Amino acid sequence: MIKTAAFKYIVFCVLFITAAAFTFDKPWKESQLIEPKALADILEGPKSKHPVILNMGTMPPIKSAQMVGIGSTTHGMNKLKEVAATLDKKSEVVVYCGCCTMDNCPNVKPAMDYLTAQGFKNAKILNIKTDLNVDWTNKGYPMAN
Repeated sequence: MIKTAAFKYIVFCVLFITAAAFTFDKPWKESQLIEPKALADILEGPKSKHPVILNMGTMPPIKSAQMVGIGSTTHGMNKLKEVAATLDKKSEVVVYCGCCTMDNCPNVKPAMDYLTAQGFKNAKILNIKTDLNVDWTNKGYPMAN
């Protein structure tokens, strides 16, 4: 009986720690993400409703995006700070890179961390699951002219 209880306790602890790692390891909340299709739909609508879109990497710009610079560099972050200083903190802002999967991208997290720390409540990350080509361009979503 004791061995069975101890085994169940160990299994419970392993499962709890594994679940906690997946829950707490995410550097952003689900509410801070915007899906590519949702953003593409917004960009197909009136320009007055477009969010501020900041390209934090080297990939080609999507429609309405500003090329800010690489988010993992001092130059890119300084440029982000300049751009952010001109925005109302209530602005809808979307950051993206698209060089790789969003979870592995070194450029979006520093940008999102900065915007969040500065009080931008409507900042989001474009949820790139593979890369910009697969998740945006190949789907025919709007690119900059």
